[in-house]
Amino acid sequence: MPSSYLLKHKVSIVAALVVTIFFLVDRFLKLTAIKIAPLSISLIKQVLSFNLTVNQNIAFSLPLNGSWLNWPIVAIILYFLWLLWRIKNDASKLQEKIAICLIASGAFSNLIDRLQYGYVIDYLNLKYFTIFNLADVMIVIGSLLLAWQTLKKQ
Repeated sequence: MPSSYLLKHKVSIVAALVVTIFFLVDRFLKLTAIKIAPLSISLIKQVLSFNLTVNQNIAFSLPLNGSWLNWPIVAIILYFLWLLWRIKNDASKLQEKIAICLIASGAFSNLIDRLQYGYVIDYLNLKYFTIFNLADVMIVIGSLLLAWQTLKKQ
């Protein structure tokens, strides 16, 4: 790979590495939560703890569940990958690329759980709010970034 290519795409490469690292950390934390269950580890006093929580539902525990959810999730992941492919050579769309990668990789991590276990593994318990995982954070941040970019253009 020529060094000019690496220089030209350095920011994209770094962004892809960061998204990949978040994906791998999420997978590691999910496996760790399974291994230490039913133990709960307090991370920040009584506000944030790390423990296995089985989430049969979709985001924020909205009451939609079942194996039928796998198909719409696969369709969403494929749609975002198609979007990414459409803008792959547009250097001005770096933030959109990062947002799409965050959403797709977060959704993919949760889809792996659904296919492997029949539910999503959540492990961060934020008292008075919700129980979530890093993949959820990636999806929310990616969605907010994508919405921000869309609003900025209009």
